[in-house]
Amino acid sequence: MATDKFKFTLFALLFLSVCVSLFAQNEPRLTQMFSWSGGEYAFRYEVIFERQVDSNYVSLLREFTSERSIEVSLPVGDYRFRVIPYDILDKPSSASEWRSFKIIPVPQPDEETELEFIPDYEPELEPEPVIVYEPEPEPEIEPEPEKEIVKNPYALKPVIFNAGAIFAAQFPFYGSDINENISIISFGARLSVLFKIPLEIYIGPELTVNFYQFLKEYNLFFGAPGINLTALKWLSNERIAFGVRLGGMYMYYEPEFNAENLMPSFGAMFCWRISPVVSLEIGVDYFHLFKVAPGGYIHPWIGMSIQL
Repeated sequence: MATDKFKFTLFALLFLSVCVSLFAQNEPRLTQMFSWSGGEYAFRYEVIFERQVDSNYVSLLREFTSERSIEVSLPVGDYRFRVIPYDILDKPSSASEWRSFKIIPVPQPDEETELEFIPDYEPELEPEPVIVYEPEPEPEIEPEPEKEIVKNPYALKPVIFNAGAIFAAQFPFYGSDINENISIISFGARLSVLFKIPLEIYIGPELTVNFYQFLKEYNLFFGAPGINLTALKWLSNERIAFGVRLGGMYMYYEPEFNAENLMPSFGAMFCWRISPVVSLEIGVDYFHLFKVAPGGYIHPWIGMSIQL
């Protein structure tokens, strides 16, 4: 609501050139317009007129208006009035003081006459209370404690470097010596670098060095460097994987290169990470010998590897 005081300027305007009605005493009754300024934020106004009878004032007229002016019809006489503003809740605010004025007879009823009443002072209203509507504060919601982010110690890197050692035994699967008493044991080392591709698959080259010992009939010991293409599929916990290998070795026991010493191989493997860097590996490979004891051999093995 406005805090400035009301200021009133009152105008009595004569709109009729002849009397339009008479009181009981046959007094002429004219039409007057009263207007005021101030109270811009009032919802509506109540205007009260009282007429002086002898030495007392009696209630004459009580009107409501939403405008800052009102048109009334008062006969000749002495009057007083005041204005009461109503706020947006339709509750009355402080009223102005009573202000007196007089309606005088029309000198020439047959001619249009305009009467103007200007009080020698301006009535003032007490400042209206300021009504401020503030939304109710929203209840404070305590923030949830931040969840501690625990990093998975087994999370795999995009590139894995592995170094490991294996121990294996070989059993004949087919060939000319399938019925002979052949026994082969081996041990070796592996070094691989695997790259992550979609579907949590790691694939990359693997270098191997294996040493084979033929027992009993042959009693032969030789080394066999090799290379494989290895692919591992890790499960969602990143601790267990299944894989395949495809490659070959070269049976090195002669000083000169001989293609018959090549040993093609392939196999499958299982990997279990018992710690973030150490893994237990179990696999079964197949390889073929072209010399010494020609034929195919099953190569079960077990090993350990470390992620570098």
